[in-house]
Amino acid sequence: MSKENVHISLKHLYEGSTKNVIKSVILGKAVAGATLDVDFEKEENDMTGQLRIIMRTREIAAHPLSAHPRVPAGVQEALSRAVLTLAKKADAELLRMVRLPDPVKAEYRRDYGELEEIDVEKLAAEK
Repeated sequence: MSKENVHISLKHLYEGSTKNVIKSVILGKAVAGATLDVDFEKEENDMTGQLRIIMRTREIAAHPLSAHPRVPAGVQEALSRAVLTLAKKADAELLRMVRLPDPVKAEYRRDYGELEEIDVEKLAAEK
């Protein structure tokens, strides 16, 4: 948020699930909460309807398939191609079942590069 010149003091709480985040905000235990859109949209409207989205982060490629560096690059590429090919098939139910309905090839710089700027040590100390 510092890129948008938003400076707020945060108290970090881990609620364990989107449902618990929503309940904490509704019950006044927290003034705001963060969830993934896909999880928020699955929740009941009687709960989410009591909330207002105040900020959205930039979308990133979700649920990456990661490979250990020991896995040969050719094998990594073959797996990537197989998943992307499967997604193009009319019946890609398997991918929907594992919450990968629209896979895209991730690009580290584009999708995850900003994470390098997060000072995890500082965030952990702010508890």
